[in-house]
Amino acid sequence: MKLNFDRISGLLPTLGPVERHSLSPKGKTPIFTLAEINESFIPPEFSMVSKETPPDDMPQFVLLSAPAATGKSEIARQLSAKTGNPLWDLSKFNLGHNIFTGSLVQHFGFDTIAEFMGRLGDGRVSLILDAADEALVRSGINNYAAAMEDLIGLVKSQSVDVPTAVILGRPDSMQTTSELLKSHGAHYEHYHVNFFDEPMSRAFVQAKATLGQHSVLPEMSDFMTRFFEETKLSFGVTRWEEIDDFLGYAPVLDALARFYIEIDTNPLAYLNETLKDGGNHRTWGLLWDIVERILARETNKFSRSFADSDEEKYAYGEKCYSISNQIRMLVSPNPAEADLDFPETSIPQWEEDVRVQMQQQFSDHPFLSLDPNRDAQSSLQRICNVAFRDYIMVRAVLSNHDETMYEVLIETSTQEFTHSPLFAKFLFVAPTDSKRISEDVLPLLMDSHFSSQFSRTSPLSISQESHFGASDDLAFTHSDSIFVAYMDLADGGLASTTSELQFEGLASGSFQLRSGASNCFIFLLDYTISFGIGRMDFVLGPRTTIFCKSIEADASEIRIIADTPFSNFLRTQRISGSTRAVRAPLANSFAIFGTRSAYPWHDYIIEPRQAGSTLSGWVDPEAAVGLRGFVLWANRYASSAGQPSRYRAQQIDHLLARRRVSERVVSFLIDKGYMSKQGSLYTITFPCNVRSILQVDSSDDTYQQLIRELSAYSL
Repeated sequence: MKLNFDRISGLLPTLGPVERHSLSPKGKTPIFTLAEINESFIPPEFSMVSKETPPDDMPQFVLLSAPAATGKSEIARQLSAKTGNPLWDLSKFNLGHNIFTGSLVQHFGFDTIAEFMGRLGDGRVSLILDAADEALVRSGINNYAAAMEDLIGLVKSQSVDVPTAVILGRPDSMQTTSELLKSHGAHYEHYHVNFFDEPMSRAFVQAKATLGQHSVLPEMSDFMTRFFEETKLSFGVTRWEEIDDFLGYAPVLDALARFYIEIDTNPLAYLNETLKDGGNHRTWGLLWDIVERILARETNKFSRSFADSDEEKYAYGEKCYSISNQIRMLVSPNPAEADLDFPETSIPQWEEDVRVQMQQQFSDHPFLSLDPNRDAQSSLQRICNVAFRDYIMVRAVLSNHDETMYEVLIETSTQEFTHSPLFAKFLFVAPTDSKRISEDVLPLLMDSHFSSQFSRTSPLSISQESHFGASDDLAFTHSDSIFVAYMDLADGGLASTTSELQFEGLASGSFQLRSGASNCFIFLLDYTISFGIGRMDFVLGPRTTIFCKSIEADASEIRIIADTPFSNFLRTQRISGSTRAVRAPLANSFAIFGTRSAYPWHDYIIEPRQAGSTLSGWVDPEAAVGLRGFVLWANRYASSAGQPSRYRAQQIDHLLARRRVSERVVSFLIDKGYMSKQGSLYTITFPCNVRSILQVDSSDDTYQQLIRELSAYSL
């Protein structure tokens, strides 16, 4: 069931000017904001997730969930602007008992609070509650649950004409909210904000491109068509719905619009020229190139202005206002004092002039927000869109300039920072001279990937180099401290475009997961993995497998998210820490083996040898990991003959000899007829979709059967 924006706003009462004025603060502490209509707002559509409302009744609460950086706050503002209902930013509050009733008293004062509560009770006003996810992380699940109980207490009847509140947040936060509401018998409807369809995406790009009186070239429609079609081709899909989480993702479209505005040449001609050679210019690489092209234009624009027709001076200005120096200024808390690299010159006046002119041009940099208060914000918050921000972050962490890298790492480590999936994608496609990336970047990569937990993004694997080399019993061994991250950017099959990053080994022996882990496979058998240090809330799942030496769980509460039975596994020798509660929606959504940990983990400990015959949906994680590791290794050696199921035998045999892949897995595949050698090539086919192997998809019955057979197989 899909609803448009008007249907959602139509669930709420509409307040007139007098009623809106009555919401003005009369007490000591204002809590409400009344937003204004944004004429360039492109309203999204919404899909039903779940419903706990009798057929003829209106919901008491409407939940709206959306991935990171998709404009949840703008949706909240426009709901408020259209209906006149008050907007309440929960991220600024520490939630707990009586937070809603107490804050309302602080806002209205004792003389007028009764009038407002009466209007809320009989449906003449509704609350629009934004940033519930930030509030949950800030306050912890227990305090958040207490706040929801207080909010439910504002509803005087189980049958109301309008919702008491609309609550907005990330999917995991709204799933937790729906469980809390259901446990108290409250009626709700939960909708997910859809990515834009193609007409909406076109309208979004055009609206962004025409802001500030910019003119639109006649080729804009053809430009977007070319970009959209090329992207679908690169992802191997034909329908928009199969790739709307990229093409319909607001930050991607925002970057596309900004590129269209800023480029000096005809955008369509540039796009066509760029796409000629394919390869790294496809999809994410193309978006990277589009963003970088804007910075290169800034360098060229500055050099021309500074040079005044002097070629030598032009070259000097080009080196001064280089992309790397622009990145340092964008990242620095004080751009005027950023540590920049300047080339030597025999003309002192040039060095003096160039600094002044660079500051003048930087003040109008296309990456900077038009917000007049931007100087009071942190450096990354000054950036006008998420695609530009995450590009800057990747350039910073890959730079050889420690100050720039650590500015980004410090700012992105806070609970208040909103991560997006773009950082992870950009990191995999970015060109780099460095063979290995600093270990300090790993937590940022994990936070970025975690932000895409409910989209169709490919799994992320983090392992020590040798951990895909399994012994005959599928147990893993350790050889070195090189960390490798894998991700299939095209989300394709066995021979698709898996990308690899290498990280320096963790000197501390500890790997930090800050916000959560989802859709990932982590194999660090000699390391301690910490969950949520300094955080109230940590989310595990969906589709997460972790093999490690020990776990230090310091988040107060750990929430388990699952979309299939046993989609989350932990294998570890020990779990310790200060976590007080583990909350899982179903008993079979989470399994721990290899340890006999005490409360609050003991309810989820399973004996793997007994599980396969007694638990529906169980996938032996060791067999699944062994097979998946073989697929990832084999993927490196696909034949270049254009046949995706054929692999170079010499390299595969070398992997087997070095125990990089399991002899048991290979023997199983050969005995079952899934793998055969023909001359210099192996032919490998599977009875199930290879994506099921890569994603350990226990909902695929054919894959489940394959893993059961592998688990029972012996040499």
